[in-house]
Formats: sequence, structure tokens, C-alpha cells
Amino acid sequence: MLAVVGAVIVGIVVARLDGFERLDLALARSSGDSAFNVLVVGSDSREDITGVPEFDDGAVEGARSDTLIVARLDPATGSVALLSVPRDLYVPIAGTDRSDRINAAFGLGEQQLVDTVQTALDIELNHYVEVDFRGFERLVSIVGGVPVYFDTLLRDDVTGLDVRKVGCVTLDGPQALAFVRSRSVEYYDPDEEDWVTDTTGDLGRITRQQVFIRRVVAQLGTLGLTDVGKVDGLLEVAADNVIFDKGLSNTRILKLARTFRSVTNEDVGTYALPTEPFVTAEGAEVLRVLEAEAADVLAIFRGTSPFGPTAAVARATEVADPEDVTVVVQNGTGIAGQGRDVADGLQLVGFAIESVGNAPRSGELRTTITYRRGNIAAAEAVARYLQAGVRLVESDEAGGNVIVTTGADYRGVLPPTLADAADAPKGALADRSSADTIGIAPPAVAPADAACN
Repeated sequence: MLAVVGAVIVGIVVARLDGFERLDLALARSSGDSAFNVLVVGSDSREDITGVPEFDDGAVEGARSDTLIVARLDPATGSVALLSVPRDLYVPIAGTDRSDRINAAFGLGEQQLVDTVQTALDIELNHYVEVDFRGFERLVSIVGGVPVYFDTLLRDDVTGLDVRKVGCVTLDGPQALAFVRSRSVEYYDPDEEDWVTDTTGDLGRITRQQVFIRRVVAQLGTLGLTDVGKVDGLLEVAADNVIFDKGLSNTRILKLARTFRSVTNEDVGTYALPTEPFVTAEGAEVLRVLEAEAADVLAIFRGTSPFGPTAAVARATEVADPEDVTVVVQNGTGIAGQGRDVADGLQLVGFAIESVGNAPRSGELRTTITYRRGNIAAAEAVARYLQAGVRLVESDEAGGNVIVTTGADYRGVLPPTLADAADAPKGALADRSSADTIGIAPPAVAPADAACN
């Protein structure tokens, strides 16, 4: 019986794949079972989308690349690395003599977007996948929604996000779309008994998208994909709303599906591109890559650095024991009590706290760990307990301590049980939301059941 069901599903898959739109793009070639990069584009086409406040006035037409992710897949190990690219990243636009936000390239055509990303990040792209808003909503609905743990109430009047309870919430299609698109989030502060604006903007949105992707991976593992109707429904939606490059043949897709059918969260690493804000000559507020700090992350997508569980285990030996590390905590955001929250969390883990105070300047966007040359093991030890991505800065001014300066992307300190359950340190710029929880600074620490299993 299972063999018959399997044969029917394969037949449906092949038939549906024949209906996919495929683009003739100039992409880098990949060979055999070697690791390769896929540019995954979320298009913000408004067609057939209703009930979203920012779309209701009809002022915005056409489509842009609302979300850009570079996915690196290694068929040999079954590992996946995901690099989120901020849509406000300011780069030279391929085929033009100007620079602009990277998502502007999409409006000039898929090929110019591919060329722009390859040139800006100095990486090769081997395949291209595009999904529009309507397809995203429908795919989430077919799988029964995606459960995400929230440790605070959230809302976004722009996208329509409305999370009305703390705990495990199953996001349906419209709410999932609102969640991954939100850049104007407000969270409820019970101490103030009021709503507070989250200032992380696009960087916070990237963190939410990465957490959502992890929850999707976990959800897919619970689906009964021997259900012929469900498989057909997923493929019907994908055929209507997903575009591939011509190099992704039916045979290639089926082979990749078999290779990665058992992928889990432990096989997926999520990475943030380190950036800093600046203002263009025209007055636009944008982001630019911090080249030196981005080198380690980009090395993964350039194929010069390993990734996945094996690489993570190899790095574990570089991490010091918390009791051997002394930390200075600096509040870099100006949010009252944030420095003490960090210090208390790290002290519970076992770190020695030298002092707590304010940073030389307020309004920092990125959480930074500063360490003395040769003391990288201590810095990594602290980094593994911070939920969001951090940047590491080498400086002799740190002395014998590790200095933690909070930024707007700070998401809290993981308790030992959750940090120890993670693969191992994923590197200075890796996403560290292994608890799969959404908390806006200053957050509550997620309980052990935060994974919504």
C-alpha cells in the first residue's frame, strides 16, 4: 500500500512540477553533490492580498523583493545555511551607474537582482526561487499554521500583526505573513502597562524571519506527507505562486527533496549580515556591510568555510568555561534596566560580572562583544548565551575582561539548559535564537517548552 501511495505522490509531483514557471537566468554552475547557493526571494506583489492595512489604500503597485535570503545547501551532509540580506542594504545596482537599496534591483528584473547580489556580496548564486505573498499565505494555511512561542504581546498596525496572548501561538497564513514582514512592531510592557515601540526595524524583522523559518522546519517534520491530498495541495499552491530558474529541473528537484526530506533545526544554521546605518547624500537612511566583520559569515557562502553540525562541533573546543570569564556590561540602548538584565542573566550562567554601566554613547543598533587579542574563546563563551546575533570586536582596551555592549537587536540571555542544547557556538554572527522564542528587549527568558513541540 505504501508503495502505491508513494508512486501516486511521485506522479503528482512530476505533473505539478511541469506547471511551474521557470526563468532563463545566467547563474553560476554547480557540479554533482557539491554545496551550492540558492537566492530565495519573497516578492511583495499585492495581487489577491486583502485585510493588510498597508495594502488597503492601493498606493503601492508592482512588486519588489521584500525578503532576500541566500540559502547554502550541502547535499553531502544534509546541512543548510541561511543568510538574511537586509532589504535596505545600500549597494551598486548591476547594469546601472548608481547605488540604491538592494531590493530596488528586483524592479529592474530578476537577472539584475541576481547580478547585484553576487557582486555586492562576492558570492556565486547557482539557483533562484521566488515566492509571492499570496503563495506564502496559502502554503502556511495548508500545513495547518506554524506554531511560534511569544513571551510578550506583539502588534504591528502597518502589517496587521496581532499577537494577543503569551505562549505558543499558531500563526495562520495572514498572521504569519504579517509576522515575517513586521518592521513597526510594538510590544506590551506589563510594568509600564503600555505598548512600547521596538526600535530594531529591519534587523529585528530578520530575527523574526529566522525564528519563523526554524519553526517551519520543525512543523514540516510533523506533516504526514503520505497524504496525497495534502501533497497535491502544496504543489498546486507552489505551481501558482513560486518561480524557479530553468536549471532546477524536475529531476534535480526530486533528488534534492529526497536528500533534504529529513532536515531538522539542528541541520539549519541562520546567519545575519553585519551592517551599520548611514545616510546617503540624498538623505536616505540605509545600511552598509561591515566588510571585516562580515568576512567569517560570507566565507560560508563563498565555499571557503565549512558549516553544519560537524563544523559546529569543531568550534566547540574554542569556547571557554563561563566561570573563567569576567564580563563588563554596558547599556548601549538607553533602555532602563537593560544592563542589569544582561548582568543578571550572565551571572546565573556562571560568568563573573566586573561592573554594569552605560556605554559611552546610546542608540547602538548591534550588540557587541569586545575582547582582547587572543581571548576569542572567552568572547565566544559569552556570545553563545545571547539570543540574537552579536558582533565580535578585537581590542586591547578590553584588558582581561569581555565587554558586552547591548544594541537594539538584544534579545535576552539564554538559560544554561537551552544554550547547552544548541548545536554548539555557530560563530560570532550566527543567529542565536535557539529557543525559538520572540521577545523584545527587555525580554523574559523563554521557558524550557518554548519550542512549541
